[in-house]
Amino acid sequence: MGLDQFLYLEKYESTMKWDDNFVEKSKDFYPAELKEIVDWMGNHDFLSKTTQYKVGYWRKVNAIHRWFVEKFADGVDECQDIYVDKDDLKELISICRKIIAKPALADELLPTQPGFFFGSTEYDEWYFKDLEYTVEMLEPVVKFLEEEKKRDPHSYWSVVYNASW
Repeated sequence: MGLDQFLYLEKYESTMKWDDNFVEKSKDFYPAELKEIVDWMGNHDFLSKTTQYKVGYWRKVNAIHRWFVEKFADGVDECQDIYVDKDDLKELISICRKIIAKPALADELLPTQPGFFFGSTEYDEWYFKDLEYTVEMLEPVVKFLEEEKKRDPHSYWSVVYNASW
């Protein structure tokens, strides 16, 4: 038990191109187990799917959890998916870097949050290691999103934060 936090990238794909032309449907666009459903859907609507990839994980890093919940979920913490974007991740990286450079800013910029099995609320060595870890984890995600947008301006990737305890 405890606060487990996840960051996912979700990719939306469709059999419809942006110019409204259907893409040739690949026989494996959907899994074979869904063939009967896909055959029906393909006759009534275009096919689409969202694939989710786990790209980040924190364990009991309650300050990061609090930041996502307060900033993007109006303080409502119901283990729901919280959608953010590349710029939000860049902001979190910036906050972490400021605190790493000047630890006295921790309580102001990224305060801890008490909770049942949420981990320590101390601004100790582990708090700062978690911030360093966060920067290391998020930088490649931001880089990927930036490069992917340049590579294909029509690709659609979502960033999703989720936590459970």
